[in-house]
Amino acid sequence: MAFYSGQKLGAYVLEYRLGVGGAAEVWAAHHERLHMPVALKLLRVTSEAARARLLREGRAQTALQHPNILPVRDILEGTDLAGLILPLVEGVSLRALLQKTPLTESETVALIRAILDGLAHAHHKGLVHRDLKPGNILLDLSRHGVAPRIADFGLVKGTPDEFETEADIGMGTPKYAAPEQQLDAGGVDHRADLFSLGVLMVEMLTGKNPFNGRRLRQTQLVHRNVPPLPGLDARG
Repeated sequence: MAFYSGQKLGAYVLEYRLGVGGAAEVWAAHHERLHMPVALKLLRVTSEAARARLLREGRAQTALQHPNILPVRDILEGTDLAGLILPLVEGVSLRALLQKTPLTESETVALIRAILDGLAHAHHKGLVHRDLKPGNILLDLSRHGVAPRIADFGLVKGTPDEFETEADIGMGTPKYAAPEQQLDAGGVDHRADLFSLGVLMVEMLTGKNPFNGRRLRQTQLVHRNVPPLPGLDARG
């Protein structure tokens, strides 16, 4: 399904596209009568499998009520339409910020602590994100400061209606995923998210991915034959 600015989807009017993923697009929109700003995650392919996966993602995020996790407010459904209704975050993604500059140690520690709080909440609920990366961390700006919010639970593991991940199949973004996740995503636990968070921390401090942006072979990751970490910025 093609989406465009000014298009009406139920009670919502699309304004501008925020991002594009493999199966979905995220749009800034507003409620036509209430004028309430929202973000809509809309499936471009509305197969039954894609709908079920989106609903699973929505249920997972709805179950996680935490200030450092982006909540889902409702679902949007139609004959050829399926989407999630999310709050519109006033800010940028961590990926957009890191494209400009690495962060100081104090900035990194503050963000990592908040992300860890959100992850701990998800892990306590038995959920593993499996796709932590800068593009899935939104930085919500307010008068109280910057609050990171974990988004996009499309690869979440641990929901009752979860699609069973086939053994020996990797999932996630290779340069952030734990070695065991690249070999068998169905067998991972909360430690896979902690590995991804460690990669994020290095990138926040140095401005560089520790794997230099290259997709390493699975054997390299499993045997820890990885490139040395880039030098840390000396700023404090």
